[in-house]
Amino acid sequence: MLGISKERDDASPSLRVKRSGGLKAERIYRPGRVNPIQLAPSSRGMLLLQRVRDESHRFAIEYQRELRSKVNMTSILEELPGIGPRKRNALLKQLGSLRGVRNATLDELKEVPGLSNRDAESIRRFFDALGAAEAAPELPPDEA
Repeated sequence: MLGISKERDDASPSLRVKRSGGLKAERIYRPGRVNPIQLAPSSRGMLLLQRVRDESHRFAIEYQRELRSKVNMTSILEELPGIGPRKRNALLKQLGSLRGVRNATLDELKEVPGLSNRDAESIRRFFDALGAAEAAPELPPDEA
C-alpha cells in the first residue's frame, strides 16, 4: 500500500515535476514509515504512480457525477402509483412544474390529457397524504 501526495508550496524546488500544466512536487508514503520515499521526478516509477493516482481520481469523480445526476433526475412524480412516464410528462406539460402538479386541484388534474378521473383522484390523495405527513409534528419515541 502506498500514498502519494503533492508537496506544499514551500517545498524545495529540486523535487518539483512539471505536471498538468504546472509545477507539482510529489511525495510517496508507506505505512509505518515517517519519511517519504524519494523518487526522481521524471522516473518511470513516479510517472506510473501519478498515472495510477490520476486514473483512480478520474474514476471516482465520474462515479460521483453519475450518482449525483441520478439523484437529480429522480422526482417524487416517479412515486405516484399507476403513473408512468407518459402521464408524468402530460402532468408537467399541462401544469408546468412539480409545484404546479402538487398544488393542482382535483378538477385541474382531471383536465390533464391522458389522465383518468381515477388517476387524478389517486394523485390528489398522494399529495394530500404527503402534505399531512410533512406537516405533522414529530413525537418523541416514548410518546408515539
